Amino acid sequence: MRELLGDGVRGRGRAYGRPGVDAPFVAAIVDCAGTSVRGKLLNVPPTPDNVALGMPLRLATYSLGADADGVEAIGYGFEPADIPADIPADIPADRKDSQ
Repeated sequence: MRELLGDGVRGRGRAYGRPGVDAPFVAAIVDCAGTSVRGKLLNVPPTPDNVALGMPLRLATYSLGADADGVEAIGYGFEPADIPADIPADIPADRKDSQ
């Protein structure tokens, strides 16, 4: 393990929040028509009662802030959405995780 981590890295630590990152949050891998996209779930409480595999989501953007010149940085995530009936609700078999 030391060869992988190098000197001074113990391989253990504690989780912490960083400024600008609301915690707790849910990071998800979203199947967008066969393409896996990693993103943060937005506008939904991060609890098992509100987040489930297969829940319908849509892309959403949000401001990460602006620099000294007023240039805004935009982030993306996914939020709950109504999905048209022609989009399958099932999770593809090759993308199911054990629950």
